Amino acid sequence: MVLVPRLQPRYYTISSSSTVHPKRIHLTVSVIEQTKLDGSLFNGVCSTFLQSLEPPFTKGGKRTDEGHNGLKRQAWPSCRVFVRDSSFRLPEDPRTPILLIGPGTGIAPMRALLQERDAQRQQGLDVGASILYFGCKKRDVDFLYEDELEAFRRSGALTALHLAFSRETKEKVYVQHVMARPDNAKEIWQLVNVQNAHIYVCGGTSMGADVAKVLHDVVKNLGGMDASLATAYVDKLKAGGRYVQELWA
Repeated sequence: MVLVPRLQPRYYTISSSSTVHPKRIHLTVSVIEQTKLDGSLFNGVCSTFLQSLEPPFTKGGKRTDEGHNGLKRQAWPSCRVFVRDSSFRLPEDPRTPILLIGPGTGIAPMRALLQERDAQRQQGLDVGASILYFGCKKRDVDFLYEDELEAFRRSGALTALHLAFSRETKEKVYVQHVMARPDNAKEIWQLVNVQNAHIYVCGGTSMGADVAKVLHDVVKNLGGMDASLATAYVDKLKAGGRYVQELWA
């Protein structure tokens, strides 16, 4: 046990609303597969394991494996999990706008929030604007939940979808670059300063730092503040639960 200690738990953000899916939890997992310097292949321990947990054959929600070609009923795969309280919660007032920044698998909690917003809308509640910034390498390779996001946009649950495809242009474009565009910066300042929007950021630490810098610059430039006042403004958003980040290295 000293030489081979127990593996540390892997944490994944839930990507589904408990209102919409009360008996299930959805995860958004990127399977890690990398070639090492010596030419051997490295497979992520947890992501590869989760990929291997293929469910039994089903059709129309019914099992089709039992007795098929003389086979016995296939056991449903399982793994040990636990659930922690999330720091991502919608504002108490559904009319409050939300600003979502989640590139790559950082889309996970944003999908859950949008599902919840759509459920609120279907319940007849008056919901505020929902603005999403999503980025990936290429539209036709890793644009996660594209169909769902389009459906949210058509239904009105998603007000605006800003996209950054980093490998489709000569210069790499990421979500922070899209946020910094003049029209988008003005929209962000209006949402945050006038309409008391809540900001949610999920993804890598580097992206989170870049997004924080853009937000600071928006507050500084459009709010007419010096650097220290802009920092204090952003810190107040964090302290008030209006700027929530979930980042990983």
